[in-house]
Amino acid sequence: MSKFGYMIQVGNLNDMVMKSIHTFLQSNEDAQLFFYTISNLTEGIENLVDNSRIKVIELKEEDWLNKMMYCKIKTILNFYDELQEGDEVLVLDTDLIFKSDPFEVFSSNDFDVFVTSRHYYYHYSVNAGVWGFVKNKKTDKFILDFVNQITNPTYEPLLKFRQRFNRDDSLNWWVDQDYLCVVYEENLKNKNKNIELFDAGYRYNFCASTDILGIDRAVEEVRDALNSPHIKIIHLKADLKNYFVEMLK
Repeated sequence: MSKFGYMIQVGNLNDMVMKSIHTFLQSNEDAQLFFYTISNLTEGIENLVDNSRIKVIELKEEDWLNKMMYCKIKTILNFYDELQEGDEVLVLDTDLIFKSDPFEVFSSNDFDVFVTSRHYYYHYSVNAGVWGFVKNKKTDKFILDFVNQITNPTYEPLLKFRQRFNRDDSLNWWVDQDYLCVVYEENLKNKNKNIELFDAGYRYNFCASTDILGIDRAVEEVRDALNSPHIKIIHLKADLKNYFVEMLK
């Protein structure tokens, strides 16, 4: 059994991205990182991060242009065949700070797929910045279904969810989070037991809400989370990263 993180980045290799990579590698001495990025950044990431535990793979423009979130999920299939039965995979955004070993979620719980709900009520029940799975026959099907439902949604709860938020055919945003929200909510209703789903909660993806709390209170929450031994991963969404510039260097 091996441990893998997966990140994808088509923007700049800024301090936030580098902090995500470095803290991920520091958090677990065994985990490998699949890092997918665009051609003009591959050399940059290899020069900036001298680490044998990172596999940098180039994305072609046609893979991601105007379909970034779809690309994020579909690209899982690019390395999926390299996985062995029982391997543990974290699917991660690049605006995360890892405070301790995120793979503890696998060792202390039994599941096929885990998601991360929030510590407050929100119209999106889970955040897609951190989720993961154990490679097995059930997750083989789950990943394929995930990819297919993005481009050809037929699952009735997903269709209703998309209608509720007036989704169009864009593949750039929301498509990954929409699907995870629906799977999570249907599991809560005991209507979808095709996989064993676990909610790891906000400890593994602490994302303060600036739109609910306002920026000042959200910054306070993040500062508290940085000092909390219970929080594993902090997600500096949107404008929050601008308030922690020094820490990111």
